[in-house]
Order: sequence, then structure tokens, then C-alpha cells
Amino acid sequence: MLRATTKVQLWVFLAILLIPTACNRPPSASNTVLHVAVREGLEAAGIRTLAAEFGKRRGMKVVVQAFGRDNYEVDTTNDLLSERPQYDVVFFPGTLVPELAQRGGLAPVTGWSADSDRDLLTYTSYNGRIYGLPCDVSTFFLYYRSDIVKEVPDTWTDLLKVAPRYSHKMNSGISTAYGLALGGKAGEDLIKGFYVLLWSYGGFIVENGQVGLDSPAAFEAGRMLRQLVTSPAVPPDIQTWEVTKILDQLEKGTVAIAAPEWNAVYPLLRADTAGFGRNVEVARIPGVRQSDGQVHRVNFKQSWVLVKAAKSHDLAAANEFVLFATSPEGGRLYAETAHGNPARTSLLSDPVLQKERPEFPLLLDSLKIAKAEPEVPYYAKLSAIVNDALTAIVAGTATPETTLREAAKKVRGLL
Repeated sequence: MLRATTKVQLWVFLAILLIPTACNRPPSASNTVLHVAVREGLEAAGIRTLAAEFGKRRGMKVVVQAFGRDNYEVDTTNDLLSERPQYDVVFFPGTLVPELAQRGGLAPVTGWSADSDRDLLTYTSYNGRIYGLPCDVSTFFLYYRSDIVKEVPDTWTDLLKVAPRYSHKMNSGISTAYGLALGGKAGEDLIKGFYVLLWSYGGFIVENGQVGLDSPAAFEAGRMLRQLVTSPAVPPDIQTWEVTKILDQLEKGTVAIAAPEWNAVYPLLRADTAGFGRNVEVARIPGVRQSDGQVHRVNFKQSWVLVKAAKSHDLAAANEFVLFATSPEGGRLYAETAHGNPARTSLLSDPVLQKERPEFPLLLDSLKIAKAEPEVPYYAKLSAIVNDALTAIVAGTATPETTLREAAKKVRGLL
């Protein structure tokens, strides 16, 4: 069984991206100290390795400060917006970048363009300027007990049908207590998991000034969410389940299938030589079967990016560090240091890395059919509105149609 500290690191999921490096020049002495902020966990180990290498090449000291998950986004946001930021480079959620750029807390990244670097799978921009390059990227997989589940469901409807077969209370011959687990707890897992359903049904959140949360596709996705969380194969306390709890129960052997679930869980399960994690495999997330028989599936992708404080005391060095850390070389170094997921096609398809990380081909395939949340200045308010609506659906206090209509109305108010 994995140590508790390792499970806390689970939240660090995701690895690093890359970019043509600008710091391969001979080291030059510098009295400047570059300060980098990062969340504690696997990513912090990777950033420290990158910082040490960058400092050696640049001839300067790079200090990495790692913080716990609680209040990390709030604390780093406040620092970036302060008159004298403590940190020059910050490991930051890509979705919050537009708001910080709009408020003057970030400086654009220079020396990189999407046209010249097709290998990079994502980046974050605002008003036509690039503010964040990805340090790690993540998406969802379907997890299943390969020693029990012989037919992986291809659609959400199929998942509903097969899950009861692997629930002990409905099939006494099965050892797993629950046929299905998913993130039903209010917050990140619930919202992002719902977006996979929404997009698979052909819906959207906000696009081109239009709100899609009260569309027929959104209602279908909401009804499917309700069916999933009320399935007899799902834990009765599903409102308390999120990624760390699902990981723990997969290790204990109480869950047969988990979907959608973060890709970062897989390396941790592979390391679980004493529990049931060794029997867990991964597959594509389910989708929605179309009239022509094809399955339409759209996955979710999110990235944590490296950003520069607008009031950094050394913008040039900060920019160089961002370019190095997200370059092909930096991405490889990061991935080898920790269980990182570089956002580069070349690295995810690299046979050497795939030997150590057998989930990389599926990760690359999933990212190619994935979408990101809207990168808008009102992201935090948008997420709060959607979270409230989904919480009501999971709890059964309102119908999907009612609560999604109300959510759409509130989002239009933001616009």
C-alpha cells in the first residue's frame, strides 16, 4: 500500500512541457537570486531538479519554495498581484492566467511561439499574448480491475449497464464492493468530470460569447451524471469521493471500475506491489454512441503552467527559466525526476520514456481528443456556479434541467 505522503503527492499530478531552450549559453556570473514557487509533491521534486540544472548553467542561485495544496492558488495569486512579489516564477493553474494577466500580475513569455513549436500540446494566452507555458498536463482515463473486468465499457450507457455486475451486493461471486466509483465530491473532480460528459454529448460551456449549460446536450449530460451517482453499483457516500479516496479504494480492491479518473493515478497504482493496484489497467474514457455506430468521446485536459511575475526583479532570467523548464530537454528531465506528464508529442511518444511509463501512449491519444475549460477572466466565478449546480444534481435536491438552467442564467450575468 502506498504511504500517505505519496497519496498527497498524487495532487501534484502532471509533468512538464517543453520549449526550445534559451539557456544553453556559457554560464555567466550573477548575483541575482531567482525565486520559484511550486506546490508540494511530485512536481516540486521535478522543479527542484530543473532549478538546480538551470542555476548551474546560468551561474546563478535558484531558490524553490514548495507550498501545500491548501490555499496555494490564493496565496500565489496574492503574491503575483502584490507591489513586491516574493516569487519571480510561479507554478500556476492555466485557467487562472487570463484573470491575472488582465489584472497586471503577469508578464508575457517571450522567445516562444506556437507556429515555431508544433510539438507543444498546449499553452495559455490572453489577448493574443502568451503568458504561461505548461509544466505538466493531465487528462482522464477509465481504470478497471483487469483480473475481474473482462469487457471494458465503450459508452457511458454501457458503463451503467455493466457496473452492477462487479458490485458484491448485486453479485455475491464478485469480491469488489462497488462496481463503479467517480468523483462525486464538490470541487475539482466533479466539475471537470462533468465536462467530459457534456462535451461527449456535444455540448459546451461558454463559446464565442454563448452559454451552453442549458442546451439539450447539457441536460442529457446532467441526467447521465445523476444516473451514474445513483447507480446501485456506486458507493452510497459518493458525495465524499474524490481522487485520493478512489486511489485508496482501488489499492484496497473495493472498486472494479473508476471513470473518469485522473491519469496521474496510474504510476502510483503501478508502484502498489502489495495491494490490488497491480491488477488495475487503464483504457479510454467512455463516450456517446452516434446514429452511425461511432462513439463520440471528448476528454478533458488541464495544465499547470509556469508564469512570470510582472514585477519580477529579473524578468530576463525568469523568462529563461520558463523556456528551459518547458523545453524538450527540460520536459525529459522533469519526467525522469518524478511521475511527470510532459505536454509534448515527442516525449509522450518516446519509446524510452514509454518503457518506464506504459500509459504514455494512452495519455497522448487522450490529449489529442481533449478540450480545456474556457480561459476567461471570470473563471473562478464560472466554476463556482457550475459546482453549485452539479452538487445539487448529485445530492438530488434539484433536477438537472432546473439547476442547469439556473446556472446558465448566472453565467450569462457574468458575460
